[in-house]
Amino acid sequence: MRLDRFFLPRIVIQCIQAVKDNIDAVVTDKQYAAYKKARRKHTGAYKENAVNTSAYYANMNYDPKTHNRKADSGKKYNGANGIIYKAGSGEHSTRTYGSNKGSIIKREDNGGYVISSCEAGEYDYRDYNYYNKGSRSRNRTKEEKSPDNSVYINNRFEKDDIYQEYSTEDNRIRKAVRRDIAGKCMAVMIFIAIYLLVPTIITMRLTGVVDTVVSEEITDGKTVTVSYKNATQSVDVEKFIAMVLADRLYMGDEVELLKAESIMIRTDIYRMMGEQMNIDCEQLGMSYLTTSQMKKKWSKDYSDNYNLINDCVTATNGVTITYNGQYIDARYTYISAGSTLSGQEMLGENYAYLTAVECPKDKEAEGYLVVKTVSSREFINAFEKMYDGLSLSKKDLDKQVQTVSASKEGYVSKMQVGNIVMTGSTFARILGLNSSDFKLEYMDSGVKVTTIGAGDGMGVSVYTAQNMAKEGASYEDILKTFYSGVSVGESA
Repeated sequence: MRLDRFFLPRIVIQCIQAVKDNIDAVVTDKQYAAYKKARRKHTGAYKENAVNTSAYYANMNYDPKTHNRKADSGKKYNGANGIIYKAGSGEHSTRTYGSNKGSIIKREDNGGYVISSCEAGEYDYRDYNYYNKGSRSRNRTKEEKSPDNSVYINNRFEKDDIYQEYSTEDNRIRKAVRRDIAGKCMAVMIFIAIYLLVPTIITMRLTGVVDTVVSEEITDGKTVTVSYKNATQSVDVEKFIAMVLADRLYMGDEVELLKAESIMIRTDIYRMMGEQMNIDCEQLGMSYLTTSQMKKKWSKDYSDNYNLINDCVTATNGVTITYNGQYIDARYTYISAGSTLSGQEMLGENYAYLTAVECPKDKEAEGYLVVKTVSSREFINAFEKMYDGLSLSKKDLDKQVQTVSASKEGYVSKMQVGNIVMTGSTFARILGLNSSDFKLEYMDSGVKVTTIGAGDGMGVSVYTAQNMAKEGASYEDILKTFYSGVSVGESA
């Protein structure tokens, strides 16, 4: 396998190759050392199977002091159970390594046992190739045991014993090698991790921005760049729609309503994105929830809620709302003041699709009417903090704050505070009001604010749409009720 095909840096390839070569060397060296150790221990007759030490060395034809073969190999040696005669080296010397003839051991009647040996090549266990392959010689001569039925006096070598011991040693070596491999592989992995992460960390420290993918659902299509802590993340539009819908979700929302909202969010994103393939979330101005925020908000209901949202987004994948071939401004209001506003009257001809729709059930909604009192100091601080140079006083506050224009339904379109002119929606946001349909009453203790509905009054009334869905209306029915003359379908 060529490592350079993985486009790794040369130094990483060299490091991996060095580890591989080192592992091969470790395996070879340790296996050879185990072979030599086993060969030294078992050369000649198997010691544990010999009658005694003298018989063992006699059978080996080996001098343990000088580590040389004995010249007088025909000498008589006393075993525990009798007398063993070894053939002289010049007469028959099979047990001398490399000879070609079988040796003859004489049999006596005093309890000793002797046996004719097989040819040298048949039990030449000292042959490295035989040993390494675990080969066994089956053509052995007749075997006879000593009276205690425990000792072989012939010079037969039990390869099964030595092979078993070699296998045990080999397993030990393999475990040691595996530990070596694990350690070296870990070192390589740490090196690669450092090699890849250090540039990223440095970039984050210097710029505070790192482009990363946060979802397995990312595609090559349109994306939204989301700001998160000190970094930015690009997510697919469909994923971002789910994040926005999560922020708008209320317990008990109907599926068809959620589908309608998914389409509205997608339409607004496509409209503002234009021909671009990416847009920053700041340009969209949409509130959203990240995965961690969803889990914190929903707790044990996270899985159920997210699956519901994701199913609704997936079911409407690619579906948008257009008017005369153009994406609409998909406005909505949570609770109307009893009727939605006409976009043409409030915003102009280009918003003719935003028609006034009667929503009588909205008056039954919780939060339809809200009354609160704001102290004069709190009221003044809220606006002075927002606009530099603005100066208001408690005295004659009602003269400093004036309604410039409002709809017949009561929605304020323009307000003047001191020398600043602003929209009714901006005024409501600064004071934390639910709706731009509000009335102010000035008192000695402060300002009494009465709001009706929730939202700016234009587009889909979410409360009415929820009731429509409960009664069996589809998402298309809902959208075409509040958006007149539009087309609902997959965008080109």
